[in-house]
Amino acid sequence: MVDPNVQAAAQEFEEQKPAFANADVGGMLTSPSASAPSTDQPWKVYAETTKDILGNLRGYVVEFFVEFREPLVTLLLILLAAVAVVMTRALLGALNSFPLLSPLFELIGFGYSVWFGFRYLWKQDTRQELWANLGKLVDETFGSSAAS
Repeated sequence: MVDPNVQAAAQEFEEQKPAFANADVGGMLTSPSASAPSTDQPWKVYAETTKDILGNLRGYVVEFFVEFREPLVTLLLILLAAVAVVMTRALLGALNSFPLLSPLFELIGFGYSVWFGFRYLWKQDTRQELWANLGKLVDETFGSSAAS
């Protein structure tokens, strides 16, 4: 499927081709009496190979992304997680630079630790509830065979 604009440009180019363009040499500009020397043959091979590779570049890229889709998605997610960590650290560093926010964050963290200790670690039945919740989370994350 060729773009009509590209096809029209190619036709216009063919119409404007100089008289000394040699069609037998692939559109190269040569004099009518001169033939291509044999030393140009390796260069032509490299040029044709490069032209074929660049002509099929879109197909190669699409094939690469189709073949390696899952690893590329995983790599992208890892990179996004790293960017999120860096952004979070930068945000917290900026917030900690304010004089009263750093001690406030420490108090919030200490308060949460105390609450967690009283809520889940103080009594035996709440400890068992915590272990059951953790076991359920492990089963959901890694499958039921990981818990056995």
